[in-house]
Amino acid sequence: MTKSKFRIGDKVFYHYYKDKIFKGYGVVDNITTVYKKDNKYDIIVVKFYYNDNLIYAEREFTLDGKLSKNLNQVLFHNEKEFEKKYLSYSPTETHCTINSDKFEIFKELIRIRDLYNGDWKPKFRTSDSNTYLYCIDDKIKICFTWAESRAFIFKYEELALEFLDTYKEYLNLIKDLI
Repeated sequence: MTKSKFRIGDKVFYHYYKDKIFKGYGVVDNITTVYKKDNKYDIIVVKFYYNDNLIYAEREFTLDGKLSKNLNQVLFHNEKEFEKKYLSYSPTETHCTINSDKFEIFKELIRIRDLYNGDWKPKFRTSDSNTYLYCIDDKIKICFTWAESRAFIFKYEELALEFLDTYKEYLNLIKDLI
């Protein structure tokens, strides 16, 4: 197993949860190796608690504190470290323009979605929900599913929100494909 800057039992800060009752702080519960087909990688499992026994969420991070190997670091030892180092996600370079064909924009956003999700693939009909983007009343929104497959599906709500905020201009052009 590769060495991580986080250890089991460490209190950590995750800025997406900073407005929750636990102020963004969780505890490293486990560091483990995941095997998928011919791929092997190490992850940190962090639990975020409402109180000592009630878990709000459990999230997996790379050993260097990223939600996906293709994104910026989001997990820190404390809020000060976050404030000192944090840079918002730099949008992944797109290979299309606003004037591109809708299908080309769609394909490019799917490529970027895959960068956000890393090696993760959605699991259906389990207790874990998947987060997806959908369009209703001409607005793009976020929803959760346990059984439905959608084009813009993400491992975590935070990834979907970041994707929606960053690529909203392009997503609005292809609403009828979402």
